[in-house]
Amino acid sequence: MSKPIIQIKELRIENLSADQLFSKIEEIVDAKIQATLNKKGQPDHKSLQQLAAANPVCVGTLRNYIKSGRLKAFKIGDRVFVKNEDFEKAMSEVKSKKYKR
Repeated sequence: MSKPIIQIKELRIENLSADQLFSKIEEIVDAKIQATLNKKGQPDHKSLQQLAAANPVCVGTLRNYIKSGRLKAFKIGDRVFVKNEDFEKAMSEVKSKKYKR
């Protein structure tokens, strides 16, 4: 496995101290790492079983939320998946009903 070759034709650094340069490089590298992890490390969706295992809801409740339209879901083959942002939105919109007596 060969290492990638980096070619720099021209590099100008003006009015920056060494500490400022290193902190700027760290910011750029951290942003690239986060972008890569978001793409590859964690999928943007989970199955109903994964959501039920990680949260205090059961699969039946999630299926009821999907059926009532409270939670958006999609299927890949026979499996049902929910986007993480849709799940967070559905769980944050819990409204208690006030009963009149």
